[in-house]
Amino acid sequence: MSISIIIPTFSRPKLLKKALESVVKSKDVKDFEIIVIDDSVDDSSAKNSKICKEFQPNCDIRYIKNKENKGANYCRNLGAKMSKKKYLAFLDDDDEFESCKLHYQLNTIQRENVVAVYCGVSLVFKEVLLTEITPSDEGDLTRKILFHENGLNAGSTLMIEKDVFLDIGGFDESLPRMQDWDFLINFFQKGYKISCLSIPLSKINTDFHFSTRSPEKTAIAVLYILSKYDKLLKSFSLQDRKKIKRINFRLVAVLFAAKLDVVNSLIWIKKAYGLHFYLKPRAYYILFSALNNRYQLKMRILYLYKLMLVFFKKRFCFGNS
Repeated sequence: MSISIIIPTFSRPKLLKKALESVVKSKDVKDFEIIVIDDSVDDSSAKNSKICKEFQPNCDIRYIKNKENKGANYCRNLGAKMSKKKYLAFLDDDDEFESCKLHYQLNTIQRENVVAVYCGVSLVFKEVLLTEITPSDEGDLTRKILFHENGLNAGSTLMIEKDVFLDIGGFDESLPRMQDWDFLINFFQKGYKISCLSIPLSKINTDFHFSTRSPEKTAIAVLYILSKYDKLLKSFSLQDRKKIKRINFRLVAVLFAAKLDVVNSLIWIKKAYGLHFYLKPRAYYILFSALNNRYQLKMRILYLYKLMLVFFKKRFCFGNS
């Protein structure tokens, strides 16, 4: 069975090269093509084109340059339309595949007779492994996604039948954020089911620049999706609907807090918890500080812990040499 690997890229030639190298190293899968959609608006396009040409002698790779910046969702949809293969696998340009990912996922699709499969991930920061996420949820994950109980990332973990992807309509190009969330809810609402490979087969390169994410765009996406699936949400209990809104409004509050935007962070905290009464300034400060530090502190502690393990391991080995 044949696969198209679709890679949207934006002004990151060095990372694109690493992503391509990870695909080319794929084991036991020979019939695949790579489609790189370049959405860059600077002079990095020439570098991206040159990198793709370097891989052409050894694999089927197509490089497409957008005339103007269209966004990652447009790039993924364009790649899917241009695909000549039966299955699609998406890869963000700053992530990487393990060498056995395509083989394992293809075998799972054939063995279990499903239309899509996702996998676990390794979360990496500057080549240091922070943690491995090994999900096990299968079937219809609508509820888990709405409650943020499953971190399924369609960008670098999903393999799906091309015809199914096109039937769903691809990624919503009007969404500035949370397109994975929207795509998967739509996928499950169409009656499709998904399988899971718990092992980490995708390497997700992360950073701690949490404040660079746009809270305004996320807020727009949250409100848009909750409105788009209003009929679906009405099938949940009142308590569950309140919980779904609380979880997503709190996410927006975290993003505003990370940008040190106190006013908007507190507005979304009020929305999340239905606070219609006056809180003392100290209470607001505690809420704001907790939201601002929770994510970044947790990730930094984890990173420092990993660095210490690497340091002591090298020190121990050196002492015994």
